[in-house]
Amino acid sequence: IKTQSKGWTPYNIMQLKNVPSPYSDDFFVSGWVAQASEGASTRWEMSDKRRHLQECQRARLTFICREAARIAIRLNEGEERWFDFEAGDIVRQIVVEEEQIRSLEMRVESGEAGFTAIGADFDSAKGGVAVDNFSIRSNNGQAMFWSSAAVNAQIHSMRPYDLVILQYGLNIMQADRHNYSLYGEQVEKMVQY
Repeated sequence: IKTQSKGWTPYNIMQLKNVPSPYSDDFFVSGWVAQASEGASTRWEMSDKRRHLQECQRARLTFICREAARIAIRLNEGEERWFDFEAGDIVRQIVVEEEQIRSLEMRVESGEAGFTAIGADFDSAKGGVAVDNFSIRSNNGQAMFWSSAAVNAQIHSMRPYDLVILQYGLNIMQADRHNYSLYGEQVEKMVQY
């Protein structure tokens, strides 16, 4: 997907100490959030680089708006639609379903001061398998504990997962270490979390 964005300040969970409140409490397991400024917008355009990527049937935008917000959505270069949200600390979503979604533009019309963008996903409404790859690089998995359990649960209720695979790389390996039982205990806590 080709993405063009403006007016956003992104934050990575790996720099959590530098993330201002309330954004530091808004992380999903993806490890990223973005703070909106005036005129914040993003445009997604499907790709023809591989088969089956030229279009989708469902787009979902997830966010938190701590102030009353108005979001403009333009689908396939057509007319804009507006969505109004009351202020609150809960995760919101806009779900758009069409037979052919080739492009989608989202703009924060008002309420940007309290707006946290969490993510967007595009998939088929026809069924099948959808894969989300949430890669938080350069950590041993502990960053998952820094994500918000409340945000994770709310997004799970909107988009339930049937299978979760935890993967780790060689950065956990050390030449002089032969016992990884402590890390194994942490992995068990990650699964429970």
